[in-house]
Amino acid sequence: AKRTDAATQYLLLEFTTDPTLLQDSEGLIVAYNKRASIIDQHVKKINTKGQDQALYAWASSGASNVGTSGTGRATSSPSATGLRKALAKDDVIAAINLLNQQDVPAENRKIIVPSDMYGDILGIDEFVRADAFGTSNIPTGLVGRVFGLDVFMRSRTTVFTDTTIKAEGATGLAADNQGAVVWHPDFVRRAKGANKVYINQGVAEYYGDIMSVMARFGALRARNDNKGVVTIVETASP
Repeated sequence: AKRTDAATQYLLLEFTTDPTLLQDSEGLIVAYNKRASIIDQHVKKINTKGQDQALYAWASSGASNVGTSGTGRATSSPSATGLRKALAKDDVIAAINLLNQQDVPAENRKIIVPSDMYGDILGIDEFVRADAFGTSNIPTGLVGRVFGLDVFMRSRTTVFTDTTIKAEGATGLAADNQGAVVWHPDFVRRAKGANKVYINQGVAEYYGDIMSVMARFGALRARNDNKGVVTIVETASP
């Protein structure tokens, strides 16, 4: 039988950083290459913006959701009030079961969690044992493995109002819930252009150089049936 594919398009967003001034006098009094340090800082900020955009694109409306079911704890979601149920072992298993039902390959599955949920994961015995006896994955950003998932952690991931994902950067609400994203790389897409570094050298009125960085980035889920991506969303605790 012939397979019919639907055309997909990347919406490539342009990300820029605010310019930074490096005065000539600053470059003379420090014992390191401050220009290189500033450019590196700008590139990392661009990469962080791209990561934010990818998570929201992958976890957008249509992805399967699992609600957290652990004991109540505080949340670091800026505008949220009240307690949220912690990420529990059964929640991770429920997300894995959804991927299993979708025939997603078991190898190379990943989960990225906000810092609150990473604290919850540290209470899962299976994760702690793997973390204690495993090898360091700090260079890759990997902080451990649990139930066959490579675990990554960020200070922020995605935000939902109840179980509906918000637009990235939307105004915070009291009912906001943080979300973790579980995915397989074969079921998501991303595209990033080269980092373009802008340097205005010898700007007379500022007695130095002005630098900024620009890059284009886009991401989306690979399949129209939304398979291969599951979100685990905080649930309000009474």
